[in-house]
Amino acid sequence: MVSTGALASCGFWDIDVLITTQKGRPVAMLKSLDDDSHVQTRLCQYRAINNEKGRHIARQFILSKFYGYKKVLEKHHLRPLSEKYLQLIVSIDSEDKETFQRKLMAIESKFIKQYFEQIFTLFPKSIRPEGRMKFKAYD
Repeated sequence: MVSTGALASCGFWDIDVLITTQKGRPVAMLKSLDDDSHVQTRLCQYRAINNEKGRHIARQFILSKFYGYKKVLEKHHLRPLSEKYLQLIVSIDSEDKETFQRKLMAIESKFIKQYFEQIFTLFPKSIRPEGRMKFKAYD
């Protein structure tokens, strides 16, 4: 079930999208990239990385993203993401926060690049993007 509300501007029609379970329990909120209220959320995420719990959560986000991308590639019979990324994500030591964050983001960027290179092959050549737009990417 998808519910909509008018808490802030979102999408093309200035509507937030609240995603709920069938029983109405909220599970996600979609907001426009033009809405900078996510900045506070990002700051809290970066602060959380200072402790082991925050690092565990960050690692789980990246692992979940990896498994989600892997499923999409499998669905379309494309080359799977390399399992070496899993080993790298799990093996990052809890060093200082900057090193941990830098290593985690570097691994993430590598498997994202591999993912999009393959996903773009599904597009007809006439509309196939040459690559990802990094800043405010809508892909």
